[in-house]
Amino acid sequence: MFSFMQSKKCLYLPVVLFVGFLSFQNSAYSAYDANIVSALRKSTVNIGQLSINNNYAGEVTIALYHSDYPTNSSFGEWLLPSSSVTTLKDYRNSNAPIYFGDDWGIQIIFGNGVKSDVYPISKFSTFKDGIISVDAGAIQLVSTHQPTLISFRIA
Repeated sequence: MFSFMQSKKCLYLPVVLFVGFLSFQNSAYSAYDANIVSALRKSTVNIGQLSINNNYAGEVTIALYHSDYPTNSSFGEWLLPSSSVTTLKDYRNSNAPIYFGDDWGIQIIFGNGVKSDVYPISKFSTFKDGIISVDAGAIQLVSTHQPTLISFRIA
């Protein structure tokens, strides 16, 4: 005979799975892909030099992803000193100025190898006088790509 207690146990798994699914879906911009780039390009894309404020106590690496190839490997990576503001230069071309669109993808990589998700630069930037400014701390704060399962028992 199927008891009331067994029916409560049957409810437990679907509820946990559903809540876990909702938690995963709530992470905005968790994937930097062609659909996001297309949506960004329907509005104004700012182009300028990229200035990063590394407000962390240690060095971090910033990886950038070209908006025409968002799912491929990064376009380039820059190691930023701790507690510094750095305008990125083209290290492949005698440190010449380099320009980016704010529809490009950006990712922060910490010294221990922990990586944020890749997000559009525009999510974190301000644009003024040809400079796109990004606070590195803002990138990590929103990076919640791993689902959070909330489980509870129905007693």
